[in-house]
Amino acid sequence: MQDTKKPSEFTVDELKKLQKINPDFFLREVLAETLRKVMAREVEDKSGEKYESGKEYPRWGSNPGSFTTQGVKSPIEVPRLRHKVSRECIEPEAYRRIRKDVTIPVKMVKAIVNGISQIKYGLVG
Repeated sequence: MQDTKKPSEFTVDELKKLQKINPDFFLREVLAETLRKVMAREVEDKSGEKYESGKEYPRWGSNPGSFTTQGVKSPIEVPRLRHKVSRECIEPEAYRRIRKDVTIPVKMVKAIVNGISQIKYGLVG
């Protein structure tokens, strides 16, 4: 099993095994994937679909970034937007909010792990 896969690329059996072997890594990867999707949605809302022009904030590449959860720093690519007139670059609001240390409550961890390992996705949401 490769650690470079995104959570969406793992099979259910691989996810079960990973959450048992290394639950902290598993949760960091799930959080990173969630953050990527939230940032992508925010970028799409502000700049339109990829290669769409005419918006106030067109896409302007990405920067390396990181977030900390449970005291461990994890890398993540952060999309960048640039204002057409002022040329000021901004990063997604979701990234700014999660920059501080994120501590996941034990009750939530158990619900996520139980929901995914038992394929009870409703418990996770």
